Amino acid sequence: MNADTHKTRQHRVRERIAYKILRRLSHARHKLTSKEATARNGTVEYDDSRVTKFLRRLGSYLDFENKNVVDVGCGRGELAVWLAENGASSVVGIDIDCDYIGAARRHAADRGCDRKVAFVCCDIHEWQPSQDVDIFTSQAAFEHVPDPKMMLKAMYRHLSPGGEVATYFGPLWLSPFGAHMYGFTPLPWVHLLFPEAVVLGVRRDVFRPDEDPSRYEEVRGGLNRITLTSFRQYALEVGFDISFWRVNP
Repeated sequence: MNADTHKTRQHRVRERIAYKILRRLSHARHKLTSKEATARNGTVEYDDSRVTKFLRRLGSYLDFENKNVVDVGCGRGELAVWLAENGASSVVGIDIDCDYIGAARRHAADRGCDRKVAFVCCDIHEWQPSQDVDIFTSQAAFEHVPDPKMMLKAMYRHLSPGGEVATYFGPLWLSPFGAHMYGFTPLPWVHLLFPEAVVLGVRRDVFRPDEDPSRYEEVRGGLNRITLTSFRQYALEVGFDISFWRVNP
């Protein structure tokens, strides 16, 4: 047995041991295929907790009255609908998940504001607005997009003079739950304690049996491993002035 073969065998043994440990620290209570998870998401009722969180964190710093607002990563449209109901001149919700967009349109129709807000299923890089945007909002999206700097550039390009971007997101990569694996394990820093292949293998076996990503970036929804330092650097490089910055550890 040569040295490389020995190292490979040792590596496989360590991964098997790590898998057994993490499997014991995980559960299968939310085990669903992607199709089943999507169907469940589509039936979720309107939930204004996202609006409450946004207003609690950023609402006092923004004036939406008579503004053209675009919500990027709008999900089921709760914030976009609220903006349409509370004084924004125009509202557009954008998301790359068409199932979410369908749910958002149903929520808007149920609340009688489907003529006040438009929802578009597309990538922001492919989107062309009919007018400049006064405010971009975004919740829980920047840690998922493949290229956060390019997303910031797209926002910057479409902003009106003096326009603003209001965003919060997380958990970020180096935080206790930065891997977003809380759907099957309560273990903090699981992505730093266990090899990537082990975490994703357990995820497949107990959480999403039809998905088999080899990297965190390939998980549905994606994880770009963004940190506070990198996001701040991207924003400044694009040309933004940061007027408000708060970290919630």
